[in-house]
Amino acid sequence: MLALAIIWVFFRAKPPTNGDDSFSSPSSDIDTTLYVKFASSLTERLCLQFFDTDKDGRLSYDEAKAVTNIDNRFAGSSIRSFDELKYFTSLTEIPRDAFNSCPSLRSITMPPSVTRIGEGAFWGCNLLEHVKLNEGLKYIGLWCFTYSIIKDIKLPESLEVIDQGAFYSCLNLQSITVPDSVKLIARNAFHNCYALTEAYIGNSVDSIGSAAFWGDEDLRKISLPSIKVLKEEDIFKPNNEGNNSNWELDTVIFRNGDPAGIPYSGHFSHISSMKHVIVPPGTAQSYRDLGYPNVTEAQ
Repeated sequence: MLALAIIWVFFRAKPPTNGDDSFSSPSSDIDTTLYVKFASSLTERLCLQFFDTDKDGRLSYDEAKAVTNIDNRFAGSSIRSFDELKYFTSLTEIPRDAFNSCPSLRSITMPPSVTRIGEGAFWGCNLLEHVKLNEGLKYIGLWCFTYSIIKDIKLPESLEVIDQGAFYSCLNLQSITVPDSVKLIARNAFHNCYALTEAYIGNSVDSIGSAAFWGDEDLRKISLPSIKVLKEEDIFKPNNEGNNSNWELDTVIFRNGDPAGIPYSGHFSHISSMKHVIVPPGTAQSYRDLGYPNVTEAQ
């Protein structure tokens, strides 16, 4: 009886066949395509309108990757976020005015392929607070983030140029570290960043443009590679051009070199007081001779 029971179970459990003794293969019609999930319904709707090439009502990763130019299709729209831009991995540039005057945009993430952000790309994005830049980015264009409310931003180690007015009137920006890869900080770059309290300027910067820190009267500490980067006039200047400026720089650090004959009055005449000027070893007297106050040498 036990043997009959085993035989019955065997035939009962035997899988169906296709006319022979082989098993049926799984269906080849299963959709394995991966699709982008959007946080903003409006961003999704616009992306489907512009980039959904197979018109299936979903944006696949392959469709996002195939996009090489977004033009200014999103300019003036009410999108709230676009962190999914990071999946558009064939973009090499965020073009001029790409997101100009998007009044509700709060957050965006660059794809790893972008090397340039064009002029005015985020001009007038008055609620833009969170921006994630990619390693590989080399150029931030003129008036790029003007009037945004970015509080802090990590500049990538690949960056080479911060162009004119790039962060003009970013009223909430509190600190900035310019990496050693940057060669140029153009004029007005951080003009009217009223909340800026601390800045570190990398070792490869050759020149800081005029009015780069104009109006940044909360700036208390700045570290410069050398005094030689201060080639332009009025880099540090209060918006009040009279003699009653209350701009007090707590600490200015010159990390390399002697003062190269550049007097204190040449660049800091608008600063009401400077509590600490820290200079390289062996150069303190040279700075004092040119009128720099409260000079001490770095340890």
